[in-house]
Amino acid sequence: MKLLMLSLLFVCFSFGMDFYPETYALNFYSIKLDSEKISADYCDSIMSLWPKQKLNDDFECSVDDFSVRYNSPEDPSVFIIVNYDSSNTEISLYRTNQVCKDPFQSIDADGISGTVYFSDVLFVELMRMQRFGIIFNNHDSLENFLKSEIKRMKSSSVCDDIEMIEYDEFEGSDHVLGPSCCSLVEKPLHVSSNIGFGNARKLNKIGRNTFIVYGNDIDEYRLFDFNGKLLYSGKLYSRVIKVPILPSILKINGEIFLLK
Repeated sequence: MKLLMLSLLFVCFSFGMDFYPETYALNFYSIKLDSEKISADYCDSIMSLWPKQKLNDDFECSVDDFSVRYNSPEDPSVFIIVNYDSSNTEISLYRTNQVCKDPFQSIDADGISGTVYFSDVLFVELMRMQRFGIIFNNHDSLENFLKSEIKRMKSSSVCDDIEMIEYDEFEGSDHVLGPSCCSLVEKPLHVSSNIGFGNARKLNKIGRNTFIVYGNDIDEYRLFDFNGKLLYSGKLYSRVIKVPILPSILKINGEIFLLK
């Protein structure tokens, strides 16, 4: 009876909390780290790559004797945590701008779509650490190893990527029921020569990388590079939008605009 009551209390408490799309512990034994190379210098290099137009003000990069934690420059909505000791490297990832609709009975999330899958962030960040000298493993062998292991992880997930799994290099990967869910990730916009662009009179360039959009405020928008990769998404609270690169593609109110 006490066990039943504790279980009910846990469920009630859990439903009062927010849960995010995430991986659980990913345990690697073949990846060896040089803890002396994980320092404030590495955080400085990470922070220099964050977009100037931040998704939010909660970006973080911190290190200590046994871990490094930061928002990935590849997709700052993804937070990566790397814990390490002499025998094991444990990694987990989660999204800071999405919340699970029902963390026990649904795999759906609400929030702003990410731009990169967890598995791509995992791959990019570990290869970044290798180039920085933090990971001892040879570049090519690490690359091949990660591609192989990520494929194993994906085979266990109910999501399109590696959410909701736990992984052990020796034992493989398993789906974990929850609490968690799958990420929302914006698929690249297909750009072709015959793409239809919106009425130019609804948009005007007022600076080098600055445009004014005519119409109602607080509109949902998506900004893509010219290869179709999502750069930013959210609500346009004013009519002015600054873009990091030109040309770019703006999708707003069902219309697509070429910014150049």
